[in-house]
This record gives sequence, structure tokens and C-alpha cells, in this order.
Amino acid sequence: MTHASLIDHPAAWVATDFAGKDDFAFDLETRHVAALDAAVAAVRKRGLAMTEVRAADFPLGALAPLVGRLRKTLVEGRGIALLQGFPVGARDAETIAAMYWGLAAHLGPPCRRA
Repeated sequence: MTHASLIDHPAAWVATDFAGKDDFAFDLETRHVAALDAAVAAVRKRGLAMTEVRAADFPLGALAPLVGRLRKTLVEGRGIALLQGFPVGARDAETIAAMYWGLAAHLGPPCRRA
């Protein structure tokens, strides 16, 4: 589909609008990683399966303000974000998946493939 007029929205970007990845990156700090670890521990303490976890089950603590900005960027802004510093090095695959799932629960509802 071709548009006769310019689309004026932050999500109507082209690659040259970015000087580099820092233009759309969000950096996790040590306190954010600690909040992710605490949230996973809270979910495990309750015995929830990963796919049962919703935003209310996954407390973000110190990570909440950054996730709020990240969500706003995705939903109302450019629609692209890079989360840097996600703690994958010293954690098992199940813990990493739980972190991703819990964080994603704060960005929007999960979708299942048909």
C-alpha cells in the first residue's frame, strides 16, 4: 500500500534515523538484575508455572521505572527497543526463560500460536 502523505508518527522511522543502537537501547543495571532475580524467586516460591505468570505475579521493584519507559517506547514511541545487559551468563535456561516471561508480562499479554 502506498500512502500519498507522510506518516507523522515516531514508529514511522528508517534505519538512518538512528546514529547507532544507543539511540534505542535500554541498559540493565545491577539493581535491575537483582530485581529480576527477586521476581523469579517470588514466582518459584509460589509454585507458579512460567506460563501462569502474569504481571501482578512478577514484582519489578527497582526495574519498574525502566520497564515503564520501555513499554511506552514500544507502544507509543518508535516501537523498537534493545534491552542490554540481560543476565544470561550465570543462569540456567529455565531461569532465563522465567525472567523473559515475567518481564514480557509487563509489556503486554502473552499470545499463543494457533
